[in-house]
Amino acid sequence: GIVMRFYDIEIELEELDEEEMEADGKSTARSTMIRGKLNEEIANAVCKECTSIDSKIGNKGYFFMYGYIARILNMGLIAVGDIDAYELVETFVKKSKFKVSETTIEETSYLTMYYDMLQGAEHKQPARMIMRRYGICDLENRKGFISVSQDRLEFNDMIAAKYKKDEVYSAIADYYSAENLVEELDRIYEGCDYDGNYGHPVHYIIETDDDKMRDRVAEALVQALLGAGRVKNQRYSMVKLEPDMRLDVARCEGLYSLAKGGTVVLDFCKSAQDEEGSVSYAKYTYIEDLGRIIRRNCLDVQTIICLPMDSKRIKERLYESTPRCTYVEIREGLADVAQAIKYLKKRAKEHRIRTDKALLSCVKEGHTYLMPELNEFFDIWYAAKLKTTVYKQYKDMSEAKAYVKKRAAEGEGFAELESMIGLEKVKKLVQNAVDSCKAEHILKDKGLPEYTEGERGSLSRTPRGSRA
Repeated sequence: GIVMRFYDIEIELEELDEEEMEADGKSTARSTMIRGKLNEEIANAVCKECTSIDSKIGNKGYFFMYGYIARILNMGLIAVGDIDAYELVETFVKKSKFKVSETTIEETSYLTMYYDMLQGAEHKQPARMIMRRYGICDLENRKGFISVSQDRLEFNDMIAAKYKKDEVYSAIADYYSAENLVEELDRIYEGCDYDGNYGHPVHYIIETDDDKMRDRVAEALVQALLGAGRVKNQRYSMVKLEPDMRLDVARCEGLYSLAKGGTVVLDFCKSAQDEEGSVSYAKYTYIEDLGRIIRRNCLDVQTIICLPMDSKRIKERLYESTPRCTYVEIREGLADVAQAIKYLKKRAKEHRIRTDKALLSCVKEGHTYLMPELNEFFDIWYAAKLKTTVYKQYKDMSEAKAYVKKRAAEGEGFAELESMIGLEKVKKLVQNAVDSCKAEHILKDKGLPEYTEGERGSLSRTPRGSRA
């Protein structure tokens, strides 16, 4: 398949001193741009040079200017096939006779190219027409959300950072519990025996309920595949698949066409579980359609499928609908006590705070833990630590709430404190905590959203229609 890449290019021109400007003459493109006065005539001259380059590369690319300010030229490039972005930009600079101090060329996303760069380009052609020239259908809406009748396709374009091999392994060090991950990275970096060979021998299934783990493992796979030359694009698309949605098959085909040489990550959102504990699959009516798309593009597009834990039945249907595809399964495993403590200490170090017995005592001897459990332990502990250690001015509020919960558990309530003489500040804090707890119970009983941590501490609300 033909690989398509999108590039965002920034060309910074050298600054001229006054003598050079006089020598250049006020009417030249170079001196006019240095003065920050890139007028319409100069812009047209730059666009003319872009058109000249486009005519030479034909359907293999589209080169254009989409912005300028002072000494900065903002350029864009749609590169199809084996077009070398660096060589093309060098040709443009030479023909334009600009003295360049720095050039930055970065791969960018489809959404950025379509909505930011092509829309602001110095040409008269609509972005839609330009994309259609390269066989790309309309993937409309800035967030990648398409709605035609009830059919949907929600996706987001990501750019994988270029990591060296040791950096990829280091980045997934926290995810030791991801079974088969390190082994698969080893296989990826072994490469192949044929120069210039292109195709995907396997695709991937990641099973986890932890969002951070899902995203990091998917990116690590893309980074390793990119480093080994098995994918050609830093860009990868993450598609969100809801249980009840009706998949827009035509646009999903378009997204796979756009991803040739790259990767598509299919994220199956967690749905209700059936009586056997396995994630229900009855509502995913589009799995067969999706399987046909994966099957047709299995050599040109790397597919990574993300499933919730206990998704045996969904997985079975995916295997049935993609009989020609081989999958490597990477499943969230269980951390033992030593691994769990090491992970919690690492998270604390990232937040520049020391662990204590309150945190480490959450890990019990003889138990094993999933990543979401450990993250919950840390998040609850750290939220309390912020109020009692980092921002000590909120310590009284934290202790007041703890006092209320303790006394309520003992069945004594607030009466004993009220009977005491003085302690007005403590009484006020405790009363606020009592009111907050009551409000939470009322909201919960009525099925309304409860207060967030940031909303607690003040029960006052701005009435609807009023202004702050």
